[in-house]
Amino acid sequence: MRTDSRLWLEDSEEYLRLVGAAGYGPEVSEALEAFDTTVLLQAVDTDAVAAGLVGDDFVDESTNYLGQETLTVAGPLDIDGLDWIGVAEVTTAEANAPIRRHLITVGILLLILIPLMIFLAFVIARRLLLPMGSIVDAANQVRQGDLDATLDIRSRDEFGDLASRFNGLVATLEQQATDLEQAEVETTKLLQAVMPPRLVEQFQSGDRDISEALSNATLVVISESRRSRERVSVRPLRTTPLPCLRVSLRSPSVTALSKSSRRRRSTSPSRG
Repeated sequence: MRTDSRLWLEDSEEYLRLVGAAGYGPEVSEALEAFDTTVLLQAVDTDAVAAGLVGDDFVDESTNYLGQETLTVAGPLDIDGLDWIGVAEVTTAEANAPIRRHLITVGILLLILIPLMIFLAFVIARRLLLPMGSIVDAANQVRQGDLDATLDIRSRDEFGDLASRFNGLVATLEQQATDLEQAEVETTKLLQAVMPPRLVEQFQSGDRDISEALSNATLVVISESRRSRERVSVRPLRTTPLPCLRVSLRSPSVTALSKSSRRRRSTSPSRG
């Protein structure tokens, strides 16, 4: 060896232990300790040196003179009058130490960040899905007929927009229900104007006999101002007990005549 080993300069006691473990004799250890140097005291017989002595370059993993696994680069030195081999090596443990430290650091960060990310994801998901519970409850109330259900979501995101549209829909349904009730009241008044109340109740309850009888009836509206007669056929809707009728009453004089009674009048002898 032509230069002091770096390992000797860093930790001589550990170096002496490695020399003994590598198979060198006790005289080598005693000489190294006595002269406090490795120059010309320790032979180096490795694959890298052997390749350099025959003029070849060596770049590979090998075992150094202390029996350690190393990453080695070696080759002959082109210096006049010198037959030297240059060897540069680093142990695999030392070369892989930064990678190992990096992996350990990444593992520790993952152990910390993964639970934290799971917790944050749970909190964010709960915050995002919390308005959905109110929307579902309000929708169930509307489905059960409660049109007073509204959503109090004042956020400016998609949930706020959905709540606004839902409240508008409920208001529209409530208005339609009010209009339907008003139309039912008006239709009931109209039917009571042309039929006895008992028949109106039977007709609205879906009495089939009454519905079939009224399907053959004619409503005659007499207008005093125009002195004309208008005939409108009454066609009740059989799918619902409440028919929808549109009749323009311009006179309190309204008479419902069946076809059979009309025929009896037409066949009866006229008087005078």
